[in-house]
Amino acid sequence: MGTSAPSTNRRALVVGTVTGILAGGVWGAAIQRLARTSSPSLAVIGRKDAQITLLDTPRIRVLILLGEPDEDLQNQIPALLTMLRQRIDIVIGSASSVESLGQAFMKRWRVTRSLVFPEGANIGPDTSSRTWVIADMTADLGSGISLQLTSTMRDAWNAAATPHNLWQVLVTDGRTKVSLTPNASSAAILTPQGVTLLITPRVNPEEVLPLLHPAVIASNTRDDLELPTDTSRPVSLVRTYPQDISHFGLMDTGLQLPSWTERVVPG
Repeated sequence: MGTSAPSTNRRALVVGTVTGILAGGVWGAAIQRLARTSSPSLAVIGRKDAQITLLDTPRIRVLILLGEPDEDLQNQIPALLTMLRQRIDIVIGSASSVESLGQAFMKRWRVTRSLVFPEGANIGPDTSSRTWVIADMTADLGSGISLQLTSTMRDAWNAAATPHNLWQVLVTDGRTKVSLTPNASSAAILTPQGVTLLITPRVNPEEVLPLLHPAVIASNTRDDLELPTDTSRPVSLVRTYPQDISHFGLMDTGLQLPSWTERVVPG
């Protein structure tokens, strides 16, 4: 049985009244300090076979495109951003998905770097200093958070055995590991076992769950998730939507989940 989006719009912004005793300058400075010290988080939206995730840390913001987000989903990107931090530092995705955003998007959000996974002979939208074509790399984002990018392009010489469109972004924050992949095949091949959260547009339980045992899956699926019979532990499922944003907090105590998270038990 399929499911619909949550009835409450999670994007709704409740604005309180600021009394006159708070001078504008003091208020603005306090809000900026709050923004800098807020906990790292992931905000996810999804539609069809694509997802868009914003990784927000005190130091840097990373936009990750999974699959090929269409224009309708791309138009929801501003909803992922806060009023105080109207910028995106890095964009990651396939060459074609990053190219589809266009130069106007890069200028509007002051994107400083694009990291693209090549697709066969296509090395990306351009070869400028702002676009890096990558296969594997690791980056330190500060605040104890690291970003590891892995692609099967390192095995491109064996094209008959290894598809070129398999890649993964792995976010590590202490003991919390989050894997983001454009498809279930990428997850099955590249995602390490026991990740805390797997974010992928479409999940194939038979292909992914027996191998990886993720604690939480964030997917666009609308069908009931049936665990394979050989799955030994329950899984939490977070359905992602185009407009209702799924927020995941990377807290000191662990991963904070959206309110509509479902618990799926084997059998």
